[in-house]
Amino acid sequence: MRKNIVAGNWKMNTTVPEGVQLAKDVVAKASEVPASVKLIIAPPFTHLVPVAEVVKDSVVGLSAQNCADKEKGAYTGEVSVAMLASAGCGYTILGHSE
Repeated sequence: MRKNIVAGNWKMNTTVPEGVQLAKDVVAKASEVPASVKLIIAPPFTHLVPVAEVVKDSVVGLSAQNCADKEKGAYTGEVSVAMLASAGCGYTILGHSE
């Protein structure tokens, strides 16, 4: 059975300490979300590693806000799928616009 997805894209909000606390708050409330819903958070890139530690043993999934279409190379500011996976991301938001 497919799960509904509820994903929160934090955009360019929160400092790293604020984001870690927000992730802790989301994890603390995640038990209130029905099992039929997959809960995912998408903090800024700078937050991914510390937030991954917060969500790693929880039902909350971690998403990046974007990723490059290249595996590696001289692409300033870009982040590859492998980099995101190694940081603990299981999801990435693609194809969105502001």
